[in-house]
Amino acid sequence: LGFEDIDAQTWASWGIDYLKYDNCYTDGKSPKIRYPPMRDALNKSGRPIFFSMCEWGVDDPAFWAPVVGNSWRTTGDIKDTWAIMTNRLDLNEPLYPYAGPGGWNDPDMLEVGNGGMTTEEYQAHFSLWSLMKAPLLIGCDLTNMTQATFAILSNTEVIAINQDPLGVQGRRVWSAGTPTGTTGSNTKDLLSTVAATVSRCTSSPSQQWIVKDSRITDATGGRCLDIDYCRDWMSGNHVSVYPCHTGGCSNGTNELWFWNHSDATIRTREDLSMCLEAVPYRGDLTMHPSAPYRNYYVQTRPCDSNLASQRWVTVDSTINSTVSIQNGVSDQLGVTMCLSLFEDVAPGALEVWAGPLQDNTTAVVLLNRGETEANITASWSDVLGPYAAQETLLVRDVIAHAELGPFQSSFTALVAPHASRTLKVSKV
Repeated sequence: LGFEDIDAQTWASWGIDYLKYDNCYTDGKSPKIRYPPMRDALNKSGRPIFFSMCEWGVDDPAFWAPVVGNSWRTTGDIKDTWAIMTNRLDLNEPLYPYAGPGGWNDPDMLEVGNGGMTTEEYQAHFSLWSLMKAPLLIGCDLTNMTQATFAILSNTEVIAINQDPLGVQGRRVWSAGTPTGTTGSNTKDLLSTVAATVSRCTSSPSQQWIVKDSRITDATGGRCLDIDYCRDWMSGNHVSVYPCHTGGCSNGTNELWFWNHSDATIRTREDLSMCLEAVPYRGDLTMHPSAPYRNYYVQTRPCDSNLASQRWVTVDSTINSTVSIQNGVSDQLGVTMCLSLFEDVAPGALEVWAGPLQDNTTAVVLLNRGETEANITASWSDVLGPYAAQETLLVRDVIAHAELGPFQSSFTALVAPHASRTLKVSKV
């Protein structure tokens, strides 16, 4: 610490391309303070060096690290077991809104080939890391890998999904049943903290709010709209829904808001120059035209009443005298967007994952986390949105490098336990 410029210049002179920067043996500084000096030093070094940040997801780096590093660990260390691999999968998945070109969620390196899992489990591991756009860091002995390991790690079609220039992290779009083994928290427990988002207005309870005494609380859990980290990182700070409090962080003033009805902005009581803003998911900034609609998360940013994304209006609800809170933005189809609790698909014994690609195709993984073989159906309405419910799409098996043909509405495959099928779907 304190020698970042010297270190960066030295590494640049050695021709280093990649820096993994751990958070061990520090002086106690917050990672949000400690990491930017190394970012600045690398940027001044004259050499493009990938900046991989590793503080194990402790301080929620996905919320603040996109302006600091090129990747950030979202989990503790991985281990070569199915249970730990899928746990890291579950911890990383809900963070998909914060990944995008130039900055990636990192659920830790690959265990493929280390001997603790089966070939099918390793294939699922590699396919899911590729779909999530995670850094693909080989963790086995390259001089002693089996042909099966080499086949998994060298599959050019799966690697292409990971390296797709659109840069949208794939996510879980459907699940059923209860997975065995250890699972991760699905974002943060709905009984404690969830992210605030902006999504299509519906009649869902997750879009019902109570506005009273300078607080905005969710009708389902009575939690307050809350600025993460108080005044720290105030501009561009993430906004969550958190148990209401009057002590601790800023004595609760990070949960107090001023609704300026003259310009329809919602301003923080801590700093009236900062406003709630709907910010597109990083991946959605480059979403291809066939995407069903855009999603947003919520941040505090410098007030600008000219921005539709900073204008908010309440609409009376029929549910227990609550209100919905509409934002000034709309999706690609012109549908009104509302303040919402983050709703993610929970882990299941059977799962479908999907993510859009630059060429207007979509990568799909069918995952069986159960203990018996089962049919898994990828519905086109889950994969692409309601508009695709009756579409006929071409399906390609990217592991076998084989076209499977056209399928209307859905595709079903029998999947062995702890195994997967990795596909690409496209319009006919």
